[in-house]
Amino acid sequence: MEASLKGELELRKRELDIYQRMLNLQPALPWATWQELRTESRRAPESMFSRMLEAREFSLCAQWMVLYSVSEHLRLQLQTEHLLHLLEKGQTDDAFQLLEGLSDLTLGLEVCEHALDRRPGLAACHFLANYLTLHFHSQVSPARRRHIHDLHLGSKVSRFNYLYCICEL
Repeated sequence: MEASLKGELELRKRELDIYQRMLNLQPALPWATWQELRTESRRAPESMFSRMLEAREFSLCAQWMVLYSVSEHLRLQLQTEHLLHLLEKGQTDDAFQLLEGLSDLTLGLEVCEHALDRRPGLAACHFLANYLTLHFHSQVSPARRRHIHDLHLGSKVSRFNYLYCICEL
């Protein structure tokens, strides 16, 4: 009985910590108390999730998703947005760790393909094409492999041209 109560209290503490972080989001959410956040999270979980994702609070989104059910589409969106954010910041080691830490290979493939379909910048495109080629070559259709290969080559050529232009200056 005591272990059960302790577990329940720990869960409530984690829940309150999540709501506290949500109350500190910028831009601020329109709710002022943790009770309002809990009510709104239960009423419209996908809307609440989208607000946190807009604030680029990826770890908060992941913690919140433990408490509330969201669609697989939104789970995929979280991983894709987080990956693209890391790549935009040039944090390729963290991006690699994110992909390697995903629960299954299929999710990793989906995240990479969704990120690539968003037409990210040159460095992100290069990373994603390279990762897809190295890790998912056999799971991708021949047409998609050619597309990824073309993107990979294009990103290499563009990087070379960029470096060449800098050297000419």
